[in-house]
Amino acid sequence: MKENLKELTGKSYYEAVEKLVDILYQKYGDLRGPEADTEVLSVARGGLVPATYVVYRLGCPINFMYLRSYPKPGMQKQVEAYSILPFRSKKLPRRIIVVDDIQDTGRSFEFLRDFFKENFNIVDDSRVEIVYAVVVWRKREGIEAPDFYGSDTESKDWVVFPYDWQID
Repeated sequence: MKENLKELTGKSYYEAVEKLVDILYQKYGDLRGPEADTEVLSVARGGLVPATYVVYRLGCPINFMYLRSYPKPGMQKQVEAYSILPFRSKKLPRRIIVVDDIQDTGRSFEFLRDFFKENFNIVDDSRVEIVYAVVVWRKREGIEAPDFYGSDTESKDWVVFPYDWQID
């Protein structure tokens, strides 16, 4: 599997995060104030750092959802939600920008779509726009592309982030 590793250095990771943030800023601009009606939903753990950059640049509030699907590198299981912080009010914002480190199989985003549909009655083309932004998009046949991404790679590549540690 060694030949399929794509290791992101701290510099290349930061550059991909900055590119993603710039793309989001060009699309949405400054989102400070209640009229923007936008919140970021960080998918913890991998989405915490890029989401922090997004909220500082765009100026919108942040929420967190801890999802886990990889108990060990290369071993994916069903996506599970461990903790969810509530949105600022009972009324959802008009736009939710979901930020994660990677779109690999698309299962996290599918889980979130189902979560919003079941818990908030949000469906596609609903009153709330949900966009998916990732640092790295791992291109795969039949997997829907994220709305925004900072970098991409081939499906055969296993992406190693600067913060990943080998787990035996």
